[in-house]
Amino acid sequence: WCKKFVEWIEARRKSFGLPGDSPFLLFMDSHSSRESSETLQYLKDNHVEVVTYPSHCSHLLQPLDVGV
Repeated sequence: WCKKFVEWIEARRKSFGLPGDSPFLLFMDSHSSRESSETLQYLKDNHVEVVTYPSHCSHLLQPLDVGV
């Protein structure tokens, strides 16, 4: 998923005329399955900033998903 996500970001950068090093944000919960050091390094190398929130709180943040 990570490689496909970076490919999508690269396409977005091109379509908006952004530099290749323009940062993108990725919000995800901090479940241990998402804390792979290889994945986080790959995202960092591709200028993706990862913002995590506590595990098991998606139901509390759902209004943000719908309203923002």
